Amino acid sequence: RRMAAAVVAALCTVALCTVLWSYFMLESVPQAGRISLAHAHRRGLISTVPLIEIIHEQHGALAWVALVIELFVVISVSVSFLTMGFAMVHVLDGLALAWRLADAPRCIPP
Repeated sequence: RRMAAAVVAALCTVALCTVLWSYFMLESVPQAGRISLAHAHRRGLISTVPLIEIIHEQHGALAWVALVIELFVVISVSVSFLTMGFAMVHVLDGLALAWRLADAPRCIPP
């Protein structure tokens, strides 16, 4: 029961952070123009790039915020790749074990 409550609390925290970040981005970064979310989208960039450009150009004293944002992006992308990689390792390990314990055709559905 406590585990279910912890999972629900974690999901609600993530949802709240996502909503707050989205609101912050939409209010802070222009939707059109030279430095905008639309321009970043056309260039294939993530939404933090125009935010960091705005911080550097218009709010030089807040350069530390841009650094924190960049570090957060690096950490979150790394954690995402590691999580997916570990999941893939477990799947491949399970398939290899199943192939060793049984014949291969039964492991892979037709």
